[in-house]
Amino acid sequence: MRVVEVVCATKGCGYSPFPMQEDYQARCRKTGEGFYCPAGHRLVYNNGKSKDEKLIEELRSQLDWRDRRITNLLRQLNECKWAGCGFEAKSPGGLWTHMRASHGMPTLAEVREAS
Repeated sequence: MRVVEVVCATKGCGYSPFPMQEDYQARCRKTGEGFYCPAGHRLVYNNGKSKDEKLIEELRSQLDWRDRRITNLLRQLNECKWAGCGFEAKSPGGLWTHMRASHGMPTLAEVREAS
């Protein structure tokens, strides 16, 4: 176990520098995880990004994922599931028009009449 000296960023801290395990310091630097000096001051290695910048980056990542997921789901909703067909509707209702015309699917009204 190697120990390194860390300097508290709080002005006038009487416990600066203080010892910290090198592997723990490396983890804090990598993840941005916070830690405390012996006097209780919270410290964090921010890797050049503020909390707001990190939050914005995370939110953008989540929104990008959501947009890709929605696009994928919409594409799946507009694909013909008939084996080997491969038709993809480009407009709302296009899939049902295709299903009736190409695969003989009845309309809802026709199903109700037959019951």
